[in-house]
Amino acid sequence: MRARIIEFPAAILMAALVGLLLVAPAPEAAAETWKLYVNARYGTVADYPADRFHPGRPPDNGDGQSFTARDGAELAIFAGLNIDDSTPATYEALLRGGSSDYGEVSYRATGSNWLVLSGYRGDSIFYEKYIFAKGKDIDVIHGLVVTYRRDTKPIYDPIVARIAKSLRASR
Repeated sequence: MRARIIEFPAAILMAALVGLLLVAPAPEAAAETWKLYVNARYGTVADYPADRFHPGRPPDNGDGQSFTARDGAELAIFAGLNIDDSTPATYEALLRGGSSDYGEVSYRATGSNWLVLSGYRGDSIFYEKYIFAKGKDIDVIHGLVVTYRRDTKPIYDPIVARIAKSLRASR
C-alpha cells in the first residue's frame, strides 16, 4: 500500500510538470522574426530582427540602411568603396586615430579581411564589424554598427552576435 502512496504524488508531480511545459511559451514563439537585408549597390548582406529594428529612410546614395528600435538601440548596415586600399589594420588606425569615440574599446579582433571593435561610449555599448572584400573591378568595405544601452546588454548581445555572424559580401 505504501508504494501506491509514493506513486500517486509522483504522478501528480509529473502531470503538473507536463502541464507547465504545455503552458510555457515555446522558444519559437518568443523568437524574433529575422529578415535578410541586401544592399543592391554593394551587395552587403546581413540578417536583422525585423520585429525589433525598423528601417529608416535609406540614404540617397544607396550605400546602406539604418534601423532603430523602440528602446533607442540603433543598427546600421552599409558599405563603401575601399579607395585607399585599406587593410583591417590601417582602417582601425584611421577609425581610432584621434577619435574619442574609440577611447573605451574593450574588445578587438581582426583577421586577414575583417575587423571587429566593441566597447563603451558613455552609457552605451557599441559593436562594429567590417569585412574587406576584393572584387573584380572594385574593392569594398562592408560594415555594421550596433549601439545599445548598457542595461540592455543581456538582450542585445545574442542579437548582435547573430547579426555579426551573418554579415557578408554577396558578390
